[in-house]
Amino acid sequence: MANPNDLLLGQLAIRAGLITPAQPRECLGLQEGSNGKPLGVILVQKALVGDEVIHELLEMQYQLLLEPVEFTKIQKRDALLGKILVHEKAVGDESIAQALRIQAQMYELGFDPVPRLGEILIKRGLVTEEALKRVLSLQEERARVCPHCGSTQGRRPP
Repeated sequence: MANPNDLLLGQLAIRAGLITPAQPRECLGLQEGSNGKPLGVILVQKALVGDEVIHELLEMQYQLLLEPVEFTKIQKRDALLGKILVHEKAVGDESIAQALRIQAQMYELGFDPVPRLGEILIKRGLVTEEALKRVLSLQEERARVCPHCGSTQGRRPP
């Protein structure tokens, strides 16, 4: 899976009319053989965009990531996972908030499928696969409360 930040940068460049939809895919393919160079570096090296344009796109990307996220657009399960990860001290609040913003922005840009929170956190090196698996098992154990009648299923957390 490509880095979510690179995917967002590519979408911004496409929407700005700077590159074609095929060009970021080609660059992301080259990324595999270049020790994971960021998409922006590859775009500049291939002379598809200039340094100043990349800086402007990165600033746009940064601003998008700072925007508040409407949690109605985020899968509730991922929001719950984020809360459990923070509670278990596997990841900090800011890291979860940033990953959820990336997820929401990818949704708004039309990515299909949108990467799950765990995928984004692993790709960014914020959580290990082992820690994520442990917390996912905790999430499955949490009681599920029906919003209509209040009945619960599953085991209540200690």
